[in-house]
Amino acid sequence: MKTMAKKKNWLGMLVIALVFGMTVVGCGGSRLNGTWVGADGRLFKFNNGSFEVSFGPKTMKGTYTTSGNSLTLLDDGGDEIETATYSVRGNTLTVDGATLTKKRE
Repeated sequence: MKTMAKKKNWLGMLVIALVFGMTVVGCGGSRLNGTWVGADGRLFKFNNGSFEVSFGPKTMKGTYTTSGNSLTLLDDGGDEIETATYSVRGNTLTVDGATLTKKRE
């Protein structure tokens, strides 16, 4: 039960970060590759089907899939965390209306 509660807490944090920290416009999962910065400074790293989200000292890792303009995040156990509409346009990622900017690496 504690594991489920932790997953729900992470889900809530992720949804808040997605809604208040980023926006997506585009296509193609490989276009997600790189580090994206939300307006609140949170980092979202996508790398060929893997993702990592940094919430201050905490980090959440998992995998992702894309289909059309749908982005699905899965925890490291393969359970769905979130499905959102996304797009990539240049250095801007939009997820359910929230905007992130690609970090220069």
